[in-house]
Amino acid sequence: MNIKQVKYFVETLDQGSLSAASQVKHVTVQAVSKALANLEEELGDTLLERGSNGIRPTPFGRAFYRKAIQVIDCFDELESFSESYCRTNDLDEELRLGLYTPEFFGGNQVCESIATFVEMQIGAKTTVPLAQGESGFTQLRTGVLDALIMTGTVHHPDTRCNVIGTVPPALMMACDHPLASKEYVSLSDLASYPVANPLWYSSCVETITSVYRRRTQDVRYVDLDTEGISDHLHRAQGVVITVDIDLFGKMHPDVVLRPLCPDDVVVIPICLVSMKDIVSPTLMRLYRLLLSGLALVRNGKPLVAVSNQ
Repeated sequence: MNIKQVKYFVETLDQGSLSAASQVKHVTVQAVSKALANLEEELGDTLLERGSNGIRPTPFGRAFYRKAIQVIDCFDELESFSESYCRTNDLDEELRLGLYTPEFFGGNQVCESIATFVEMQIGAKTTVPLAQGESGFTQLRTGVLDALIMTGTVHHPDTRCNVIGTVPPALMMACDHPLASKEYVSLSDLASYPVANPLWYSSCVETITSVYRRRTQDVRYVDLDTEGISDHLHRAQGVVITVDIDLFGKMHPDVVLRPLCPDDVVVIPICLVSMKDIVSPTLMRLYRLLLSGLALVRNGKPLVAVSNQ
């Protein structure tokens, strides 16, 4: 039993269906269903009754739900405690930036390199953890993070979204994908292959994929969570729309990036997102440097040295 399974169970009862719970958790229905099946198997009893009128808890499920609510509350408190414990008393001298992306191969090195680069520019301790989905924005709203670095823009009245660079799009695919041998890939080339509709972003983010969905009529988009990326790329001959940064081509083993044809390119903004009413002095220093010409990305290339070791 793990806390993710318990949270999926509680969310399913709260929302009334597997599909509604999957939307809240930014995963596929299959991921929720599998987690619940594994949980029931581990517990040795049935939690939910599934019928034509939807789902409802068994007597054991109702009792388990009451305990699960308490456990989740305690777990969330424990997470908040661990995140805040290591902060210094002088928060003005520490900057916490979340890199808004799923986990990827070499991600820790990328985060450490960004932190070192920014720290040298502003003269204050900087940490850059990975952040994704609604949890990333929860960390932003509660002050665990000062800002998020992300591709795409954010449309939310409580946030401030500043463009700090731009980058062209690219297509991520398996090395043996039929399109991998092409120098450039057009949108029309994608008609025969499933393209990911990523569920690991908050609904308030204008993603690369959402931009291209409005421009393509004949492309088949499939919902995809982080657990399904490998199967999507290597078994389904799927494609993920991402950004043309070499580091992103190393996010997963045996994948390559292929640029889009020039006529199909829509330049993607890289943004620094913070809360409008919660801006620390260290973050203001970073904003001033960015306004004066400091760039984290220029011409699609990150101005951050990342070791390949």
